[in-house]
Amino acid sequence: SSSQMKYTVNFSDFSRDILSLICLFAIIQTIVRFYQVYFSPLWKSYQKETVVINTEYVFSFMTGGLLCVIAQLLIDKTKLTPARILTAYVVAGVILTAVGIYEPLVNFAGAGATVPLTGFGYSLAKGVEEEVARSGWLGAFSGGLSACSAGIAAAIFFGLLAALVRKAVKR
Repeated sequence: SSSQMKYTVNFSDFSRDILSLICLFAIIQTIVRFYQVYFSPLWKSYQKETVVINTEYVFSFMTGGLLCVIAQLLIDKTKLTPARILTAYVVAGVILTAVGIYEPLVNFAGAGATVPLTGFGYSLAKGVEEEVARSGWLGAFSGGLSACSAGIAAAIFFGLLAALVRKAVKR
């Protein structure tokens, strides 16, 4: 019939994009309003509590990283071989433990101070110290090995495993 008119809307791509953005904005606005009404009181009570960040990981990472940076600088800037640097790290750990400097570093940094090779020297010295207190001077010979036996056994085992897995190279 001629009295009824049909309206058709022909959207271009640009118009569709604008309409989509408006709908997206309306949805985001609804979500934000829902959050403000229902979750805002929870957020405000959470903000009043003090948030404690576990800085033990940060200190551990920074200490271990610093020890590794020092070793890398020794490798890059001196003519020392890596074997001498590794040995120096173990001896430094023993000496620093003997004079009482390394224990506070272990208390401060945890694994960041005990995992590097200086930590191996620390474990040797602590084992000797404990065994001497328990068995006398004879403990000086067995204390370090008993304290580090698990680490030494793991190093030997994984070294053997790596040797079995890797192909031999002729030189």
